[in-house]
Amino acid sequence: MNVEISDLASTLTRCKPLLGTYVEISVSGDVADETLIEQSNSAFAAIQLVQSRMSFHDAFSELSVINQNALNDWIELSPSMFKVLSKINQLNKDTDGSFDPSIAPVLLNSGSLPRHQSCNHDAPIADVGVWSNVELGDHRVRFHSPVVLDLGGIAKGFAVDQALACIASSLVCTVNAGGDIGMSHWKNQSIDILFGTKNRRATKEMEMRNSCIASSASYRNNGRSVIINPKSAQAQKSNNTYSVFAPDCMTADALTKAAWLGAATPEIMSKYNASLLVIDQHGQSLH
Repeated sequence: MNVEISDLASTLTRCKPLLGTYVEISVSGDVADETLIEQSNSAFAAIQLVQSRMSFHDAFSELSVINQNALNDWIELSPSMFKVLSKINQLNKDTDGSFDPSIAPVLLNSGSLPRHQSCNHDAPIADVGVWSNVELGDHRVRFHSPVVLDLGGIAKGFAVDQALACIASSLVCTVNAGGDIGMSHWKNQSIDILFGTKNRRATKEMEMRNSCIASSASYRNNGRSVIINPKSAQAQKSNNTYSVFAPDCMTADALTKAAWLGAATPEIMSKYNASLLVIDQHGQSLH
């Protein structure tokens, strides 16, 4: 990643374990170091808030409360959760059901997600791809059948967006959450995209096409795909790396899963002002 900061007086780069990965935030500007620290603290706090609300691994998160109780009654939503679920609602329609976070039962069964008492484990493996049974109201949600949601396919990107929104526009900022990246000043910048397999990895330098990029690849999970096709309830394998450039990281994050499943059509990418890059295990660009 190349960022010209020669005309800026100070740069602060910090890294913390969050969202099941390492989050690095770099802030630069002609300001006091204390200001950079305050700005990065605000960005990390925003990410921590998203984690506390949307983590499947946290038995007391807002998501866990939804999974436990939404079958019985309406559940009031925080503004952030409502925004994410509304985005999922639109993406589910646009991808003909390919983007669907109700695949959680499959991930529970494979051990990719933890079992805890606050989760509705009555949803059988067959009951995936059932986003149509999720009803959104005015900042509230309810389920019309046993549903278990996992927001792992979109929450990390949303967290990057929330972090960037905390940074003053006069500063240069990059947020990198395990490969989900947002840049405040992205034009004429480049990014190293990791590709390959579990045992052989390399990077390919590409020019940034938009302010955010997210990637999905099986090497991230020891070669085991956690991209579930909601129409078959089966993991869909691929050795390719699917990267999406978009104006916001939440959209980029979600569309990488749609791309993996073959649902990121040119029409959909155009609608979201996004572009797709597919790199095979040998480093060849396929798209």
